[in-house]
Amino acid sequence: MECMKCGTEMKAVQMIGQRYPIFVRARKKSVWDSEKLCAVDCFACPQCGYIELKASKPELFQNI
Repeated sequence: MECMKCGTEMKAVQMIGQRYPIFVRARKKSVWDSEKLCAVDCFACPQCGYIELKASKPELFQNI
């Protein structure tokens, strides 16, 4: 993946927090909807330090 700020090739890195891996969750439309979770991939630019987060399976959110 190319850095959108400077064009350098970005590197895959790990975010470390209270829970690893980091997840995003789709908002439910109603209490009856199932929860959709997706892991987050993190990339960092070694040149300018820009960080980009990307859903590992974005197709999970197509029908929400």
